[in-house]
Amino acid sequence: MSRLAARTRTAAGWLLVALVAFYAPMTATYFWNGHAGPNLQDHIFEFLISPRFAFGLGSGHDLRADGSPAHFETFATTYTTMWLHSTIGSLTLVAGLSQFSERLRRWNMKLHRTLGKVFILGCLGVFATASSYLLQTDSRLVFSGAAFEEVLWILAAGTGGLAILAFVSIRRRDLVAHREFATAAFALICSAGWLRAMWLTVEPVAHMGKEMDNLFGIQFAAAFLITCAMVYVRKFWRGKRGADSPLASSKAVRIAAAAGVGGVVVLAIVAANTDWHAAHPNWFTAGPWPIVIGAVIPWALHTLWLAWMAARAGRRGDVAAHAAWRTYLVGGLAGPAIGALGLGFAWGIHGMPLQQAWFMVGYLWGVGLVIAYAAHATITTRWAKKAVTKPALTQELQPA
Repeated sequence: MSRLAARTRTAAGWLLVALVAFYAPMTATYFWNGHAGPNLQDHIFEFLISPRFAFGLGSGHDLRADGSPAHFETFATTYTTMWLHSTIGSLTLVAGLSQFSERLRRWNMKLHRTLGKVFILGCLGVFATASSYLLQTDSRLVFSGAAFEEVLWILAAGTGGLAILAFVSIRRRDLVAHREFATAAFALICSAGWLRAMWLTVEPVAHMGKEMDNLFGIQFAAAFLITCAMVYVRKFWRGKRGADSPLASSKAVRIAAAAGVGGVVVLAIVAANTDWHAAHPNWFTAGPWPIVIGAVIPWALHTLWLAWMAARAGRRGDVAAHAAWRTYLVGGLAGPAIGALGLGFAWGIHGMPLQQAWFMVGYLWGVGLVIAYAAHATITTRWAKKAVTKPALTQELQPA
């Protein structure tokens, strides 16, 4: 590893620690002051951004345009569920962060394993409480609207599913797969913290309010977070890691590219026929620019980056890395097709207003990347019978 790469990883690690330290106290105390607030988060963002952002339009404390209660008041019937959700979430976030400490692992393996169990159970607790809240709450009362409700369902299922895969992998003593699934689960657990980071960076420029900032941020949330997982686990790609993934073949890339082109065509046709300034909630920012900036441009740049990473790994003869990046590229190329299907479901089946349904396109591009990541972790480890030729033990815990 070059000195620059080592310093970059160290800086990224400390940045992650800082973000967890910033967000964990806010989520832990989210409902300590009752279901109507204000809470610690409100006062922090009142100071960091503005009182209007913390308590004004689109903040959760404002009355709806139709006279319905403020968002926080809708927690009256789900207060216990959400108190558990936020408390378990904060513990899971801290326990998950501890799993990245190689110093802790070397110092006390028993403590590392205990905190790992807390993390896995916490992910399942987050899934259960999020599902309970969503089942009890009308989509119109979910903060940031029906599109955000769909995102929360996908996020809850993804977090719980990846945690189960991580647990099963460690029970099978497949340490490589365990690490990759657990890393992805932690990435998704960071989604709420990611949105707070979006508030700090987007709101001072766009002045859209919390509800709209959430919709804007979710478009590339899953893609960014799973990319962080990809970059982290790459330092462990060595030894007997399988590299013969069918998803990394030229045929798979061509099929994904063709599907992606079809998705782009469909989305372009729908975009040309969308009334971007139709009636919308008073907190919603109309127009196509949030989609272009938050989904279209990031998807194009990210897909080019994945193609470059795959080509770079191929040139240096790193077959394991080449297979991984090609598999992730398949997920990225298929993103527009997955997004088009999601848009059709949100608008045609769920009955979501078309303007809001568009925000599912970017998030589902990220979901495609998560699926590609999980598929690679499955195909190239002992989940596939021929992926590893001999047992993966202590050496597989060490970085390359």
